Amino acid sequence: MPISEAPRRSLASTSTQAQPRLRCACAGAVLGLLTAFGGSGTASPASTGGAPASGGTSANGGTTSSSSGGTSSAGAPSGSGGSAAGAPNPAPTGDLIGWATQHPAGAPTGGSVPIGAYPVMTCTATSMKVLRDCLYRAKKSDKTNSDTRPNPPEWSSWEVHAGVTGGWKKYPLIIYVKGILHANENDLGHAMTQADYEASDPLCGTDSGAACQQTVIQAKVERGDISVLGIPGDAGEPPTLDGGWLMFRGQENVIVQNLRIVSATDFWPSFEACDASVPDRDYCAWNAEPDGLTLDNTSRVWVDHSEFTDGPDFAGTNPDKTHYKMYDGLLDIKNGADFITLSYNKFYNHNKAMLVGATDSADGSYDITFHHNLISYVQQRMPRVRNGRVHVLNNYYVGPEKTDYTQEYYFGYALGLGYNSEIYSERNAFDIDGATASSLLSVNFDAWAQRFTDVGSWLSGQAVDLNQAAASLVNARNTAQAGTTPFLGPADWTPADHYAYTADATPDAVRSNVLAGAGVGHVVPVPLP
Repeated sequence: MPISEAPRRSLASTSTQAQPRLRCACAGAVLGLLTAFGGSGTASPASTGGAPASGGTSANGGTTSSSSGGTSSAGAPSGSGGSAAGAPNPAPTGDLIGWATQHPAGAPTGGSVPIGAYPVMTCTATSMKVLRDCLYRAKKSDKTNSDTRPNPPEWSSWEVHAGVTGGWKKYPLIIYVKGILHANENDLGHAMTQADYEASDPLCGTDSGAACQQTVIQAKVERGDISVLGIPGDAGEPPTLDGGWLMFRGQENVIVQNLRIVSATDFWPSFEACDASVPDRDYCAWNAEPDGLTLDNTSRVWVDHSEFTDGPDFAGTNPDKTHYKMYDGLLDIKNGADFITLSYNKFYNHNKAMLVGATDSADGSYDITFHHNLISYVQQRMPRVRNGRVHVLNNYYVGPEKTDYTQEYYFGYALGLGYNSEIYSERNAFDIDGATASSLLSVNFDAWAQRFTDVGSWLSGQAVDLNQAAASLVNARNTAQAGTTPFLGPADWTPADHYAYTADATPDAVRSNVLAGAGVGHVVPVPLP
């Protein structure tokens, strides 16, 4: 089935469709962030009052007021902002279900809810420099200016708003990514090449090469209670982190929404292995470093209506095949990251999509819900799971199987049953020409002790027995490797014991809902900056 862009639609309308839809059991307790594009243009009741009123602050160039008493700082960089005291927060959209809602602290609200006496702050990034500025100040909790980067902002003028005279770490924060941000760009706006990185840059200190590239392209978020939300550019450009790496480490209460992340290319990939039968080294085992999005020891996370790709216009092929070996994962979840929901995202034009757990060791429980995502022209890891209780629900997988070594992007396998994994797969639709039940799964990993359950999935619109395929694959590998760990059987947990939801009941419903709703452009933040 060809993939086409669907019109923007109201999230509120999804609950009234004829096919069964997901419902959040804890809607009254969850504070979401989004309303829909389109509609009549009248603010919904949920968003009324969400924009700053008198005494609020602007998202561009310092503080302003819509009535009186505000200040303006002409020298401040575009990107500073704040919130209106007492402004109500929007109601949930209904798309947040799953493990993210089950954290002891409650479902993620990101940066949308005041924390005690600390109101919501905002920052709008229109370039990588401004995004770095936002992230630097976001992690500060004192009044000192220890920013040692070349040409830092004048923080004293940038922060005089909403009573803030120090850092923002105590404040909930929304960072808006506006339009297209080119990540391979230094603070002077110069596009960095491999030679530039090898010659270092003032941003990198004494580092050069790969370490310098990581410093430049990585948007490293070093605090929780934060949302990173994409909004269109002034000319309607889709919100994009182009060639960037969004990194969360050790944080809690995080939302990423409506953001396209185009993979960063590693100019120094390492070559690992190549079978003699492979005629093209580009298809051998290469290891690159940058990811698109990394959740490292991060909990209470919602990643929603976003896109992850090597390039949005490749349509399954990349004319520069050397780039194939320069990309790593689209989205990696590791080091015990937990209580995560990934909903209505697109993963496309890529090799390795999503890794859950980076090592064969007991480093976390990885409770994750992966629902209504579109996976197209992706070779593997959709997801690959270690140590996790992962609910894979109502996702749509589409793309060609590999037929020869001229294909840049093709389907290899969907679900990777790694060490100590417990995948509960439910009503996923696979439209993969030539695929079999066994080719939808992989157990070819270093260690295995898997449990697996599938309920009601379809291959080319027909019921497919993934449970038997999983048992056969694991036991065959165990025999071939003279192992002692046969297939352990069904998952020993069921999602319905932990949260309420209603699964789409037919392959057509899955296709329809995913194609109509996944990816950037269907939702916008409330309030707008």
